[in-house]
Amino acid sequence: MKKQNSIRKMGFSLIELSIVILVIGILVVGITKGGAIMAKARIGSAKALTSSSPVAIIPDLVAWYEPVLESSFNAAQAVDGSALAVSNGAAWFDNSPYKANNVTAVAGPVTYKESSINSLPAVKFAGGTSSLTFNSSPLNQKDYTVFVVEQRLATGSATVGRFLSLGGANNFGYATDTTITMPGSGSYNVPVYSKATPRIITFLSSLTVMTATKGVFINGGNGSLAASFAGDSLLTATPIGYIGRDSSTSFYNGEIAEIIIYNRALKVDERNDIQNYLSKKYGIKVTTSA
Repeated sequence: MKKQNSIRKMGFSLIELSIVILVIGILVVGITKGGAIMAKARIGSAKALTSSSPVAIIPDLVAWYEPVLESSFNAAQAVDGSALAVSNGAAWFDNSPYKANNVTAVAGPVTYKESSINSLPAVKFAGGTSSLTFNSSPLNQKDYTVFVVEQRLATGSATVGRFLSLGGANNFGYATDTTITMPGSGSYNVPVYSKATPRIITFLSSLTVMTATKGVFINGGNGSLAASFAGDSLLTATPIGYIGRDSSTSFYNGEIAEIIIYNRALKVDERNDIQNYLSKKYGIKVTTSA
C-alpha cells in the first residue's frame, strides 16, 4: 500500500513538473514576442516622429542622415551587424528634400547596429580606417548649423576622434579626450570618458546673417556661444566630406545615429525645434537655447 502511494505521489510530481515547464515555455515565448512587439512599436513611433519633424520644413537643409526611415538604408543592409556598402548608389541615403548628398563611399568596417541610442538603430564606426564619404560642396563659403547625435564607445586615447569633416581643416568632433571642437574658434569641454554617453551636439557658425557668432552646444543650452570671433571666415568646404573621421588621420570609434546639416546659421527657435525633435526621438534631455 505504501509503495502504491509512493508511486502515485511521484506521478503527480511529474505532472506538476510538466505543467511548470509548459508555463515557463509559454512565458518565454510571450516575453520574446512581447520584446519584438515593443521594438516594432518603438521604431514605428520614431518613424512617425521623424516624418512629422521640422527638419525638412526649415529652409536650407543640405543633408539629413537618420536611421529609422525605409528611405535611409537599403533593406538588405538594415540588419544588425551588416557592413554598409554602396548599393543603389548609396550606403546611407540623404533624406533632405533634394536627396543630393547620399553617402557614396565606405572605407573600413562601418556597420549597421540595430539597437543603439534609445534602442534605435545607428551606424557604428570602429576607428582605424572606418569612414563614409559624401559631397560637402554645398557648404562652401557658407554659414552652417550641424546637428549630430552620437556616443563614443572607446576609452583612453582612442576616444580622440572627430566624427565629421567638410574638407580641409573643417573638422568636427573630439579633438582631445575632453574637448569637442569645430572649424576655427569654438570648443566645448566634456567629462573624461567613463562610459558610452549619448549626446546631441549642435555646431553653429554665423558671419553673414547676424552678429558674428560661433559655438558648440551639448544637449541644447547656450554652450560655448561667443560673439565676434576675430579672424574667423566663411567655411571653405570641399566636394569631399567624411563621416567618422576628419580630413587627416583622426578616426572616430563610436555610434552615430543622426546628422542634420544646414548651409546657414539657424535662428534660435529653429535650433530649439530641431533639438527638441532629436530629444524626443533619442530620449536625451535637452535645455532650451536662448
